[in-house]
Amino acid sequence: MADITPHNGTLDRKMAAHLLRRATFGPTKKEIDSFTGKTVDQAVNDLLVDQEIPIGPVDTTTGEPLVDPLNGKYKLDAGADEDSGATDYFLSWWMARMNKSGLTLHEKMTFFMHAHFTTMKSKINESTALYYQNAFFRFYALGNFKTLCHKICFDNAMLRFLDGIQNEKGSPQENFGRELLELYSIGKGPQIDDGDYTTYTEDDVKAATKVLSGWGEDTTFETLDVDTGYAIGKLKTNDDPNTTSRHDSEEKTFSAKFNNQVIAPLNQSGGNTSVENAQEELSVMIDMIFDSALTNKAAAKFICTRLYRYFVYYNVTPEVESEIINALADTFVANDYELKPVLAQLFKSKHFYDLDTTDISSDNNVGAMIKSPLELVMGTLRFFQIVMPDPELEAASLEPVYSEVMKSMEDQGMELYEPFEVAGYPAYHQAPIFTRNWISASWLGYRYLFSDILVAGELDKDNGVYGKLDIILYVENTENVTDPRNANQMVKELVDDLLPMEVTEERFNYFLDAVLLDDLSSINWEFEWDTYKSSGDDTAVRGQLEKLLKAILQSPEYQLS
Repeated sequence: MADITPHNGTLDRKMAAHLLRRATFGPTKKEIDSFTGKTVDQAVNDLLVDQEIPIGPVDTTTGEPLVDPLNGKYKLDAGADEDSGATDYFLSWWMARMNKSGLTLHEKMTFFMHAHFTTMKSKINESTALYYQNAFFRFYALGNFKTLCHKICFDNAMLRFLDGIQNEKGSPQENFGRELLELYSIGKGPQIDDGDYTTYTEDDVKAATKVLSGWGEDTTFETLDVDTGYAIGKLKTNDDPNTTSRHDSEEKTFSAKFNNQVIAPLNQSGGNTSVENAQEELSVMIDMIFDSALTNKAAAKFICTRLYRYFVYYNVTPEVESEIINALADTFVANDYELKPVLAQLFKSKHFYDLDTTDISSDNNVGAMIKSPLELVMGTLRFFQIVMPDPELEAASLEPVYSEVMKSMEDQGMELYEPFEVAGYPAYHQAPIFTRNWISASWLGYRYLFSDILVAGELDKDNGVYGKLDIILYVENTENVTDPRNANQMVKELVDDLLPMEVTEERFNYFLDAVLLDDLSSINWEFEWDTYKSSGDDTAVRGQLEKLLKAILQSPEYQLS
């Protein structure tokens, strides 16, 4: 039976690796070692420690921050005309932050927010707007979800993406009002009648659209959010900067789903309302949407279900909904939509570690999620500690190297910041197959090809400094492999650390005998290794080790988390 109660014991190696694979962008062997033996409380609390917000992308020649709005630097591209290069640089910077993130939930949750509040770079076409949106995601990644949902309503990138800048009184544009309810807060649920869903109606979309009317983007990025200091959009005004000119000042009446609540401006002047009143209307609506008494915990259940599918498993059975999702939702509401208590409850639960069932056929969590292309490439880079450019110290190398990583991800079916549809990357929302959306005949081949790219060092074709997986250097480091001369032990350590589940004896023997030893004896491997160490000629052992590495990284098991 699904059990949300905490596991009060310690993490064995399998559990430590599982936790780190799901909560981070991939652990190293040393990091798995460091979490093995910790109590679940210690481990999860460590992952939930607040991280210092990193400086943004820096000038590639001077190393100075390009964006520092509190000190008068508002634009990522330093005032230059926008082009794809500036966006590529921002995305490369973000990839480098993921690679450098280490043992924290912060970066994985930053990506979760992007996957949830989806935008597309091709429609935004403004790197600075994308950067500030990412900054909001990072700021609230382990903070208050309700507050972030409020902030996203006047985020420049979102205003452009879902046509919020076109939504004006007398000319409503419903795109964002609809997605705010359907995708970002309470979810649509089953349809009850024409225009009537479980959690809202079409009339609620119209009312929400009126509340959201009158906002425009600030292309100077000089309008700053008072809480974060990040650039936001602003309400449209005419001569009087304190009075709106395009906000709908009529009463907005919501359906019985929201207790027939009426939201109206407190005062008007010439048919317009004050900027302060328009902002207050938005605050009242967000409170209304997230009020558990009015929506039967709909928002809490919806967001907790998204978190569950992202971190645990896509199949939310009636039992999981009853025992896991409802408990998480109760915690979410009780903590006013703070994320940390919910994440702590989930990652500390017996359910997360498959300790709530003794039937291995019911084990649907550990090793059951298909890695996204992002998780596959980033997890491989991080596990093998492959040298990649530092986002602050080696900024000039970021885009040339990480563009190759992103090209590989795109070949695997995932273009960063460019999902196929408004609802986001299908793997995170599209029933019934969810993460199986990552697999097709073509995409699978490119997933396998990534190991070839790393071994050949093709990520940095011009300089050859970054992105090469040297398997000899890796296995010779005793922090990674205890004794590379011992073929059996070396293969066991690699398989145990790289694959999410225990393999059968037959499968292990395949990696050892058929791949590494080429059906020769372990004694023969010892001889080959000793010859390499005495002569310096690594040709024979390198060939077999690269063959083993590719066999593991191209295995079906490695595609799972």
